[in-house]
Amino acid sequence: MDSSKLPTLSPLSGKKIVVVGAGIAGLSFVVSLRRSWTEDLGDFPELVYYEREKEMPDESLERYSVRIRGAGSSAGAHALRKMGILETTLKNGITRPGYARGHTYGFITVRSLDWLRLVSLRDGTPGNSLNADFRIERLRIRQILLKVANEYGKVTWGSSCSGVSSNQDGRLCLRFDDGKEDMCDFLVVADGANSRIRKCLRPQDKLSFAGPINISVVSRFAGPPPYPLNRDWGIVASGNGMALFTCPVDQTTIHWSLSYMANEPGDLPRRPISPELSARILREAQGRGTVFGEPFRVLVDNSDATTVRIFNSNDKEPFAHGQANNLHRGVVFIGDSNHAVTPFAGSGANMALLDGHDLAECLCTHKSIDKAVEVYDRRSLPRARTLLRNSHYTIAVAHAAGWRWFLIHLVLQLFGFLKLLWKR
Repeated sequence: MDSSKLPTLSPLSGKKIVVVGAGIAGLSFVVSLRRSWTEDLGDFPELVYYEREKEMPDESLERYSVRIRGAGSSAGAHALRKMGILETTLKNGITRPGYARGHTYGFITVRSLDWLRLVSLRDGTPGNSLNADFRIERLRIRQILLKVANEYGKVTWGSSCSGVSSNQDGRLCLRFDDGKEDMCDFLVVADGANSRIRKCLRPQDKLSFAGPINISVVSRFAGPPPYPLNRDWGIVASGNGMALFTCPVDQTTIHWSLSYMANEPGDLPRRPISPELSARILREAQGRGTVFGEPFRVLVDNSDATTVRIFNSNDKEPFAHGQANNLHRGVVFIGDSNHAVTPFAGSGANMALLDGHDLAECLCTHKSIDKAVEVYDRRSLPRARTLLRNSHYTIAVAHAAGWRWFLIHLVLQLFGFLKLLWKR
């Protein structure tokens, strides 16, 4: 932080900040604000968090991992380091024999239909582990953030905010489904891709269907899963419009997702899903995924039916803040509530971490809320647009068919060969 820019007294000193959404983005903001706040900024603001979930998800059901990037413009590890929790996060990363401090010896890969590696996108033995990518269960990183955030305030669980308005004095009034209201001076909206507050304040700003429908499942094995499931994570392309993503969770657990292109989003069930419907979805996955051969069949045979999900891959363009953009002063959307991405972006958690950290840092650095939000937008919007564009490219590559896949296959083979020569 540039100390020359620090205001003598923050406009948020002694004020009330409400964070709607206790996910990665919202909790990152809380932790970063406390970390960035200095005594000369005045009294630390009152922090209140609301979360529509009634409680933290069941660990047995939330066995999904996220990739934390160690380098580049979307490196969530940088935000974790500034929050002072990078080491803790690394220690809680995905671990199994051959891992070092949460870093796999395997590779991020793109594989052909016969499961041969076309290209590895990262060497699994980085010289500096603190700058390397790693994976961690999504729920685990959320728990780490919540533990720290609870030192500065408590989450009110089961509270869904449905509307926001601005009073004549500039304060914000929040309305909840149970009829309650709350007032605040600054509102951080982090209530996810299906943000109800965005629907209220920006009703025209809706999610767009990106093309794939995903069947997502966790498979549990009695012993080690077969190679390469036990080692690498990445995409297996079929060359006929379908793709399979696999990722190890621990020594006996694999998360996988089968995706296929559709002209329109499906009318799909939301969780909880009945056992009968879960079985039907697994049969659909098995039928569609026959082309992948082994070890895909093993994945299906060891599926945990309670973890089955089917969903449309949706995303949206990011937007700027402020009254010039028809938003109340002091309302900022971060993470998926602003710029939702599909799983093919591979950096949704990184964006959430960076958004939360950058907003907090800007508020502690600049003399006015308007200037802080303006600078935050200049940081967040470009990387969000880049990530959205790259995710569409990944979707096109992973689901390519016909002559497009033939050309992509050749390019990936050439890239992998050149990378191998470079290492030599």
